[in-house]
Amino acid sequence: MASAPLRIAAVKVGYACNNNCRHCVVAHHRQRGVPDRTLAELRKELAEAAANGATLAIITGGEPTIRDDIIDVLRAAKDLGLSVLLQTNGRMLAYPDLAKSVAELVDEVEVAVHGDTAALHDAITCAPGGFEQTMGGIRNLVEAGARVLTNTVITRLNADRLSAIARVLVAAGVHQVQFANVHPDGNALDDAEAVVPRLSELARPLAEAIDVVEGAGRTAYYEAVPFCAVPGREANAIELHLPAEVELREPGYESRDFLPERRSGKVKGPRCSECTLEPRCEGVWNEYARLYGTDELRPVRRQVRLPGDRS
Repeated sequence: MASAPLRIAAVKVGYACNNNCRHCVVAHHRQRGVPDRTLAELRKELAEAAANGATLAIITGGEPTIRDDIIDVLRAAKDLGLSVLLQTNGRMLAYPDLAKSVAELVDEVEVAVHGDTAALHDAITCAPGGFEQTMGGIRNLVEAGARVLTNTVITRLNADRLSAIARVLVAAGVHQVQFANVHPDGNALDDAEAVVPRLSELARPLAEAIDVVEGAGRTAYYEAVPFCAVPGREANAIELHLPAEVELREPGYESRDFLPERRSGKVKGPRCSECTLEPRCEGVWNEYARLYGTDELRPVRRQVRLPGDRS
């Protein structure tokens, strides 16, 4: 029997966090004091998502693991028959008992790691001691048998260290490494000159980091980077591997069809219409175009077969 098609419900528990990353896109919500959802509210959101056809719940924040009831939240999703991916900065999972309990309830854990050293990671997250806790959390999850993914936001602060970050993560035993180009919003927009790199700054380091991950036999993806910036690695774009149906549920906001909305937050350049990959490329963030323009977007002339292309 064929498995049910993947439909994702990304459920934000709230915006509270024990980090204050320099690239954080939801920092302004936290500054406005938007309250986190109660357990009862989250149970209702998860039940509605399941009834709406969701097969995978992404539990995200803010930072979900700082909640006293995070295990109850995860169990509520599992009791509804949903697969569960927990997005976290991993710091609280440095406590072995919590990491073990989480591992028993989730299908995957995605941990945010933004540096290869404590000095770099902690400077980006503005949380002294956070790197050691995050890496401890990854070790605990791996030891508990969890499937561990990571996400590294690419900024000017770490762009030249992507390969080093990749080596640290591979050595830690993670299964999949993703590099996400910073969205110039929230904290990142407030300090854009220091935080937001040009595509030309991240292209070579990103390609080299992908080679490190794949050379170790692990899976590598990138996010929010147009194809023309990383020639030869187009198939690593995470957008090509996401299901068509994604709904976003967060405090004060709900989107039942997030894909068109995500695309509407991006823009292409005047020459993109000449590109063979234009129909499947999303372009760059609108805020990026306002900061730096779109002159870096150059049309790809060669034929490239992408995942999902029809024969």
